Amino acid sequence: MGAAKSVATLPDTVNKALEVENLTVTLPPDAERRLAVDDVSFSVARNEILCLLGESGSGKSIIALAIMGLLPRPVVNVRSGRIGLNGQDLLALSPRRMRQMRGQQVSMVFQEPMTALNPLLPVGDQISEVLRTHTKLRKKERRDRVLTLMDDMQLPDCERLYAAYPHQLSGGQQQRVMIASALALEPALLIADEPTTALDVTTQARILSLIRKVCVDYNAAVLLITHDVGVAAEVGDRVAVLRYGRVVESGPTRSVLESPAQDYTRMLMASVPRFQPRTGNQPHHYRLLIEARDISKTYVGRSLSAKGRQVQALRDASLQVYEGEIVGLVGESGCGKSTLARIIANLEQSDHGEIRFRGEETKALIARDNRAFRKGLQIVFQDPYRSLNPRRSIGQSIVEGPLNMGVSSQEAWEGARAILEDVGIDARAVTRFPHEFSGGQRQRICIARALAMQPALLIADEIVSALDVSVQAQILNFLREIRDRSDLGVLFVTHDLRVAAEICSRIAVMRSGEIVEMQETQSLFESPQQDYTRSLLNAVPGKALLEGTAIELVDQTDRPASCAKAD
Repeated sequence: MGAAKSVATLPDTVNKALEVENLTVTLPPDAERRLAVDDVSFSVARNEILCLLGESGSGKSIIALAIMGLLPRPVVNVRSGRIGLNGQDLLALSPRRMRQMRGQQVSMVFQEPMTALNPLLPVGDQISEVLRTHTKLRKKERRDRVLTLMDDMQLPDCERLYAAYPHQLSGGQQQRVMIASALALEPALLIADEPTTALDVTTQARILSLIRKVCVDYNAAVLLITHDVGVAAEVGDRVAVLRYGRVVESGPTRSVLESPAQDYTRMLMASVPRFQPRTGNQPHHYRLLIEARDISKTYVGRSLSAKGRQVQALRDASLQVYEGEIVGLVGESGCGKSTLARIIANLEQSDHGEIRFRGEETKALIARDNRAFRKGLQIVFQDPYRSLNPRRSIGQSIVEGPLNMGVSSQEAWEGARAILEDVGIDARAVTRFPHEFSGGQRQRICIARALAMQPALLIADEIVSALDVSVQAQILNFLREIRDRSDLGVLFVTHDLRVAAEICSRIAVMRSGEIVEMQETQSLFESPQQDYTRSLLNAVPGKALLEGTAIELVDQTDRPASCAKAD
């Protein structure tokens, strides 16, 4: 299907729950383009999952907000089109009637459950609020209904979790609470907006399996929004690929992803990390940079609700990183990856064990010359927006470290401009602020800030987990280029084995605070020694597609050279 027709192929069924026809949504006059959504049409039947697949800025979430009646009017408006839900045109409804439809006929699960859930209310009460607003059920009936929903969502110990607060739940449990709340009134349409972004692979697999189960058990139509090709391959019945607000290609999921007809779809497929180690990942140098020996860490609860409770985050964890090497640290959420990274960076203290940097024990090095340690080891965090001061220009953020190390102002600013060019951002952007850049560009800026210190070791903590596949590919390519032209060692923390295979020479697998396996990447993928490692490999979304030949046939030159602003 050509890009000129912004239409997703309609299912061959009369049981359509959602019909979007010629939807056009305008953006503010100062936006980078005139239309957020440009003449888009598609439909979703009951007991069907349609995936809207595309990069940030493609219009996916705007379509979802238009369906929900939650567009930020008058800044963003529907200019034309029709949104039909069970025969009713949602765009023609009054605000009062639309509020009634939300929850009863259409519900939405948002990307980040911690921002969607009220931190001051127990999660059971938050699910019950939907029933209290839209039904006449009594308190006990509402509670029973909520417990049944939580059990349907495969949540453990529902009675206890009913009274728990959002921060006491894992990311996967929070997302299941959001799905339970969305399904409380058994709506005809469930919209899931990036529901598995930044979740580890096993939690992703459970959430995707749950969405498929919901689709069948509740006879619901599901509109799943994602930038992850693997997610679409795993759960979608059909897929519609969006770019700049238009559907460029659509059809049955396997047909579109295995034999893409459009250049843009081929580019997306080329950007997906392959489910096999890339050649040329072996290190060039063999001088030991950092060594962690038998690191243990136990957290003790201090709040009233958790006083005295102990959680052992690390148990005798050991690893090494050499010059010119990228070592992956892989595992599920809560396994201790970030704790170990922070201890290595001296942002937290271990209870037991030793860290040696370039052969010297770090405590002694820090006591003797803290500036040298801080200069030699830098860390880049998962969320680039939170890592950058929104009130300072990116240039000011980059020069801060070198200035603190005694570099002259002129030299620091010249270095900032040069390092920005190195990461693919125009040097003239030094005066711009973080909000003026896309997520991928902000992450490049954070990497530039770290590299401005000329470190020997870079710790990258989930730096690509929430990025589009094409932006992710650009960041990984850049890290490879740094490794190839310098002695920089990288500790690459990730939950995504696809990404680890793409860039790492060795991988350490963590579980419950322990490193259960560490091998060269090729060996780990070909012959994992632990059942847990095998379970992680098997849980990767879209594994069957990623192991196939479709990606191998894609022309890698279709990959874009630089980030476009995606906000």
